[in-house]
Amino acid sequence: MLLSHPFYASIERAVLNTKEGSRMTSFEETRTNAGLTITQLSKEADVSRATIEKIEKGLPVRAALAARVCNALSKHTDSPVTYQQLGIKTVK
Repeated sequence: MLLSHPFYASIERAVLNTKEGSRMTSFEETRTNAGLTITQLSKEADVSRATIEKIEKGLPVRAALAARVCNALSKHTDSPVTYQQLGIKTVK
């Protein structure tokens, strides 16, 4: 699948970095540094794209979903990450 190619992750990262006045969240920065697209991470974490998009916009998501996303993301980072570390807002 073409969208899972690292080239597309780098394009997504470049586009996000050039949006005027925008600043990536810690979560978004970690995801892009891991070379994952929103679609890839949502599939690996078994959550919707909308959940990832909410996290990146700083909107709250269920704690269980945030934990699932961080567990999937941790597989692509040097050390485990938690939603608390990344500042993901949660609801019960």
